[in-house]
Parts: sequence; structure tokens; C-alpha cells
Amino acid sequence: MQVTGRSLATVAAAILLGLGLVACDPGGEPRVTGTVGRETSGPASPPAVPTASPTPPPGTAEPADDADPSSVGLTFEEVASGFESPLHVLPAPAGGLLVVEQPGRIQLLRDGEASVYLDIVDRVIAGGERGLLGVAFAPEDRDRVFVHYSGAGGRTTLSTFAVDGDAADPASEEVLLTVDQPAANHNGGQILFGPDGHLYLGLGDGGGANDRFDNGQDPHTLLGTILRLDVASTAGAYDIPPDNPFADGREGAPEVWAYGLRNPYRLDFGVGRLFITDVGQNAVEEIDAEPAGAAGLNYGWPILEGPDCFAQPDCEPAGTTLPVTSYRHEDTGGCAAIGGEVYEGRAIPALVGWYLYSDLCAGFLRAVRVADDGSVEEVELTDRTGEVPRVLGFGHDESGELLVTLADGRVLRLVPA
Repeated sequence: MQVTGRSLATVAAAILLGLGLVACDPGGEPRVTGTVGRETSGPASPPAVPTASPTPPPGTAEPADDADPSSVGLTFEEVASGFESPLHVLPAPAGGLLVVEQPGRIQLLRDGEASVYLDIVDRVIAGGERGLLGVAFAPEDRDRVFVHYSGAGGRTTLSTFAVDGDAADPASEEVLLTVDQPAANHNGGQILFGPDGHLYLGLGDGGGANDRFDNGQDPHTLLGTILRLDVASTAGAYDIPPDNPFADGREGAPEVWAYGLRNPYRLDFGVGRLFITDVGQNAVEEIDAEPAGAAGLNYGWPILEGPDCFAQPDCEPAGTTLPVTSYRHEDTGGCAAIGGEVYEGRAIPALVGWYLYSDLCAGFLRAVRVADDGSVEEVELTDRTGEVPRVLGFGHDESGELLVTLADGRVLRLVPA
């Protein structure tokens, strides 16, 4: 594996092939291989943006100890439609929403109108599990946008672009980090800034099947990990936070925060924890939730798939961190866990502090909550909302209300029934 960068310290069969989150056949061979062609055409028609229902004032309510989401009436309302493989949605710094499209565009929704915020289709390899995978803004810096995409040869690329008003300048790109990807799947996805101000990036194990490249249990590689980078100190570069678990480079790569992950597609911070949706192989999907500041955790892949032994029938899981919840494909009809956000809005008080997630094939909506003592509660919400078909991602609006993106190009908002 080649790693470059300027470090100052040293998605149903068609959709599975289209988004590619299920990585392999039961026989162990990858379903998505080679270089997937780049999609350069825009949506067939401009995104439709209905007028949204009134939303509560911005802000975050405190989680209630006796909150019972199972007693709440819920439904979805359409926010917009017509997008091409929307993987994520987030608030725009100057108001409105940004919808991240896998082929390499970010669309700005504001006042019932859609416009292009950033178009880098010319440099993004999209298809399968590749594409424009993550977008984030630093808490104290709204003049540049951070982007994670699959670049030339499928290489993981972390870049920043200058923001000028209601758009980012494609010509202003500064590449902070590239990582070679030995296969076309397991590219991870989300980037986000933590409460500590550092940038977190999830990367898969290199792809193929069965951890064929032996990256899962090797903290010296950047693959199969969560990276934690200081991108605020110097423009155009990153530093290694001194409290990273392997900052000195002796026992692991300095950039690595956690390892033992197969394909950490989505991340979210909330209620003092980092939630990680790690897509499983053929049997088990898992949600991890590490306490704030818990550095250097090993999530067990490929020793484990979820809480189950994987590489060997009688494995030794000592030293690994088990998921807070998991589910089996055979029990749910699921195929790939799609996370997920901790609800922080005001419209549905009973959901505050709960992490909501779904599955690409099963289309359920579930919520899980982890108490301070580590105990876990989980509720099924699908009987109220109905199934949400082919979920690709989650997000939230300016009021903290939960948004879901679908493979048919729609963005939905979760609201009280």
C-alpha cells in the first residue's frame, strides 16, 4: 500500500452492484471488481424541491432518561427528489442543505431552488463503492470544505476546496492525503469533525473478501481503520494529534485512531460517543459505539464478524471491542447496514439521544441508545414509518431533524405523524 500526502508529523441485485456495499459472494469472491466507469452526466431533470413543512427553532434538546420512542407516531415527508445516488445530506454553512451525489457533485438546496455547490465529476471515479463519499466543514472554518472521494485508479483522496459565497471552487483543490486502494470495494466513506475539532475518516480493509490483504488487524496500515487528523493547524496539510494512540509510529500508523474494521461506511458523534456503522460480509451487520476519547480500540475484523467468530470457528476475541448491536442477514433480509445519526432535533423529543440506522436491502428503521453505564436499548420504528426502500445514507437539517437519502434520488425528513 502506498500512502502519500503532506503530513507535517512525518448500494436488491442492481443496487448492490450499483452501490456495492455487499462485498462478496458466499464463495468469497468480490462481486465488484476492477475499475468502475465514471458517470459524467447530471440528473435527468433538476431536483424537485417541495416546500418543506415548518420546522422547530434550531437547537438541541437534552436526552430524556425515560424517553420511549416506541410510543411515538412517526412518518416521512419528502424534502426533495431527482438526485443521482445521494449518499449524504448536511446543513450548508450559509443556510440550506447540501446533498452529496456519488458521481462527484454537491447540490445546494435553498428556498425551493437547487444549484451546484461543487462539481468534481471530472476527477471522481464513481460506481460500486467508489465515488464522492464524504463532505464536512470544520467547526470554526467555513471558508473551505473537506471532501473524501475516489480519485485516479480508485485511490482514496482527502482534499479541501475554497468556498466563495454559495459555491466551492473546483480549481482550488488542495490534496491533503491519498491512500492506494488494492480493490474496488470497501472504500469506507464518511468524514466528520469530532467535538475535539479533529477530522475523522473511516477507511475499509482494502476490499475483496475475507480480509484478503490482511489489513484488518494491522494498525500500521491506514486501511480498515478510523483516521484522526489535525487539519486546522496548517492550511494544505495535516498534523498528527499528539494524543493519537500510535502518534509515535512505533505500534501503529500515527494517523490511526481505531482499527479492526471491515468497511466503516458512516460515522456520527452524539451523546458522548462515536457511532460506527461497519458493513459486514455475508452474515452479520454491526453498529459500534465507542466512548469519547477511547483511543486505539480494536473492533475485531476479521477475527470477528459482528460478535461472531469469523476467521476461525473457535476464535479468541480477547482485546477486541464488541458492537453495541448487530443483526443477521438470515433474520432480517438485510445485506448492508446503513447508518445513521444520533437524533438531535426538537420535533420528536422521545428520540433525542437515540442513534437511528437502516439497511440497504431490509429497509427497516431502528433506534439504539447506549447509557452511560454501557447498557443498550433498541427499538423497532418500521411499524410506524413503513419500510424505507434502498436507504443510501442519513443526515440532518439546520434544526437537527433527521434526513434520509434513498437510491431513487429522494431526500426524506422524519417527522411526527
